[in-house]
Amino acid sequence: MWALQLITPPEVEPLTTESAKSQSRVDFPDEDDFITGLCLGARMATEEHISRSLITQTWELSCPRFPWSDRILLPRGPVQAVNSVKYTDSTQTTFTLVAGTDYLVDLSQDLAEVVVPFGRTWPTAVLSTARPVVINFTAGYGDTGAAVPAPILIAMRQLVASWYENRESYQASRGIAVVEFPSSYEALLMTYRLRYSGPFAY
Repeated sequence: MWALQLITPPEVEPLTTESAKSQSRVDFPDEDDFITGLCLGARMATEEHISRSLITQTWELSCPRFPWSDRILLPRGPVQAVNSVKYTDSTQTTFTLVAGTDYLVDLSQDLAEVVVPFGRTWPTAVLSTARPVVINFTAGYGDTGAAVPAPILIAMRQLVASWYENRESYQASRGIAVVEFPSSYEALLMTYRLRYSGPFAY
């Protein structure tokens, strides 16, 4: 089973408290902390919903083996860079593959791929039993909310406003909102939502 782990979270949130307050027509500071929390929940829920990272962040994808095919699909877009590809063998020794020689990175589509160059294969070593293949990558539209597409920000503001007005329907589970999304939210994000079936989905 593959796994995805957040290594470095975003340094800022794409949606400011003031922007969310304006959407909800709130002009007093009493609930700033509550609305700030809703902005965080909206960002995390939206990222999970569309399989995209909004603000620059670092992730690690770990897999139980190398694929039978010549490529590994990364689970978050848009990918800015693949920082490393490593594997651990049965002696618990970790090896780092060389970019450009052992693998290539295809950033031409929304879900980036790590690809074996023509004429080469993935390492044939006997691997460790605990998700030995690890790919570290950076994803996100940029370092500020200004880099995030406007429809995504609008959808997040509408989600925060919906949660603010209907607090009984908002629940939090490890910081991620669990709630039915408004129809306008779904419509705004329709073209941004990525479908991911796993790193070896070929």
